Amino acid sequence: MDLRPQTTLPGTWIPVPGPYTDQFLKLKTGGVEPSMKDSEMSKVLAEATEILSHCVSPKSRATSTAVLVVGYVQSGKTLSFTTVAALARDNGYGVVIVLAGTTKNLKAQSEDRLETDLGLSQLQSAWTLEKSPKPGDESELRRVIGNWKLKRDGKSQRDKPALLITVLKNATRIRAAASVLAKLDLTDVPVLIIDDESDQASLNTKARANLVSGGDASSGTYESIRALRTSVPVHSYLHYTATPQANLLLAISDVLNPSFVKVIESGEAYTGGQYFFGEDSGKVIRELPVSDVIDPDSPPEDIPESLQHALRIFLIGAATVGMSNIRVNRSMMVQASQKTAPHAVYHQWLTGLLASWSQILRGRDADSINLVSAEFELAYQDLQATQPALPEFSDVMDIMSEICDEVRVIQVNSVGAEKEIKWTSDQFWILVGGQKLDRGFTVEGLTVSYMPRNIAENADVLQQRARFFGYRRGYIGFCRVFIPSGTKDAFAGYVRDEQFLRDSLIANGGKPLSEWRRAFLLHQNIARLTRPNAVGRRLRRLSLDNGWVYPRSLHSHREASVRNSELTASFAAVLRNQYVTENMASLPGFIDRRVDAEPNLLVREFPIALFLEFFLSLDIRDSADQMLVTALSVALSAESGSGGTIDIVLVSNLSIEGQQGRGLAALRKNLFVGRSPDGPVPRERLRYGGDRELSLGVRPTVHLRNILLRSDEGTLSKVTWFALHFPRRLENELVIEEF
Repeated sequence: MDLRPQTTLPGTWIPVPGPYTDQFLKLKTGGVEPSMKDSEMSKVLAEATEILSHCVSPKSRATSTAVLVVGYVQSGKTLSFTTVAALARDNGYGVVIVLAGTTKNLKAQSEDRLETDLGLSQLQSAWTLEKSPKPGDESELRRVIGNWKLKRDGKSQRDKPALLITVLKNATRIRAAASVLAKLDLTDVPVLIIDDESDQASLNTKARANLVSGGDASSGTYESIRALRTSVPVHSYLHYTATPQANLLLAISDVLNPSFVKVIESGEAYTGGQYFFGEDSGKVIRELPVSDVIDPDSPPEDIPESLQHALRIFLIGAATVGMSNIRVNRSMMVQASQKTAPHAVYHQWLTGLLASWSQILRGRDADSINLVSAEFELAYQDLQATQPALPEFSDVMDIMSEICDEVRVIQVNSVGAEKEIKWTSDQFWILVGGQKLDRGFTVEGLTVSYMPRNIAENADVLQQRARFFGYRRGYIGFCRVFIPSGTKDAFAGYVRDEQFLRDSLIANGGKPLSEWRRAFLLHQNIARLTRPNAVGRRLRRLSLDNGWVYPRSLHSHREASVRNSELTASFAAVLRNQYVTENMASLPGFIDRRVDAEPNLLVREFPIALFLEFFLSLDIRDSADQMLVTALSVALSAESGSGGTIDIVLVSNLSIEGQQGRGLAALRKNLFVGRSPDGPVPRERLRYGGDRELSLGVRPTVHLRNILLRSDEGTLSKVTWFALHFPRRLENELVIEEF
């Protein structure tokens, strides 16, 4: 079967909710955790309907497609795909396959959610669950599919279950499932394959090498997924992820390259990046001192005070729940290091602190009790800033020793750690780990996150570490996140970059994903968008953190140069006639005592959206300059959506009077007129501070100027040029696809 991505979207169809979807909705809105409002489930159902409508119609034969679904971290992606599964069941899909995580605990977590959401623990006829099918299971699966076909074909009066398969995302397990399915008659059975966390493990890690060499090598898990897709003639492949960078950069010919993308929203109770790293981040974010940032090869010998403070905050929150007799989990997460050795150190510290505090608070040494209580009171006051309705401090401390005894501290890693967490067995948990806490892992009732780790190199890895995002609005006042300053800045930058990406994908609407211009913002503290080996497209990075950026070849096409001069002159006339212009020589901090030059005119806070109308109308012929204009427009678009503005400077009011003519080589090296006189001259003796100073520094600034350009033959011509400067808060890199 041909699995190559379709160049056009499959024929859309309209899925219709039926009895299985109705049963699913009743389970979700009937008080089952997490409880959902009818309005929220209606939105989830509407999104699921659109997602399924871009999948293969159940009436199709021998066809396939791939669809990308983008959510936020910890935002309800599992709820989305279980809704899609229920809807698919109602609309003629006979098999749903879920690639459910790369580790056994993640697979078990997904299976628990599927069983809960789809009501599999009840006697019902919707599904038969088969976990990790292997050779020898063919007869049972054939029986289930055969019975389902009888009902579909009208040969049975009773409902028959469809087949729900879960598979560990492992090459051996997926290949085994594919071999079983290949032996079944599925020629007329629509199949839905759901790849949870699809950017992890599924993609071809040899894509970059193929791009360079022109080869077609495949990594193991990717090849097994190809085999799985080949085994089911009629199917749709749903990528689910919160970090889609790698998925969006698959080669056009890649069999997993999606033809359509759907961006899903979070529910009202969700607290994600905008909440934690927006303007009010100081409420819940606590910056770790440099001394507390761990070196995995040399952990500190003494317990950091910041860890002790974080633990006290968690315990006060746990005690508050304990006093209310509400049986919900409260958890703390310590993401110590990717290496496992430090996990044991933090585990020992935490268990030691809990035992010590419990013993002291149960004892009779008044001085020790008062000392411990005074430290807890500081944490209590910290929490009061966001959770004013705390119980009395004395009441909290009365049960604190019991709470310390009840907390379970476990390591979540591959070395001597807890293999599976039974959240119902204990109320209060502290999880210590690294990589296994980075992605897909749901921590129930998480309130305090302690991350003494430096930032990740990849943007998608950084975002996946944000396990503290989630549906926490009901108890957000108890939440705190302890991270290094650099990590905080990187998260804040990523949140903005993520929103730009989501807005860009949404703006693409219902059009094929092939029509979307691949352009990403990348915060300066983050090295890469994603792991390079999975990228199947040629990319170019443009930095905005080196001061001014400007094109190099606006002169090269005479017709375009003339048109750009005319457009700029018209735009400048509008600025002079309809907006306030200021002579920058009159502004504090700018030096311009020249008498033989026109003034530099400033227009403050011009709407970026209006500027882009002019900017994108410029006639740019050189490919490198086109790339630059694309990148700059992307960066400016990220600001324009929030009512952003730009400062515009008409350098020398666009005049060329007094210019002697400049050679192209000198112009490309330095567009700007420098300080006058040149050299180490005190500012009070300067005639001119130089063009590079012509920016207020609080908003993006554009220079528009005319230059008298001297050719190699000595002829002179007027050329319009521009330059852009971004303030420090917008210093990003842009990653765009090369054509």
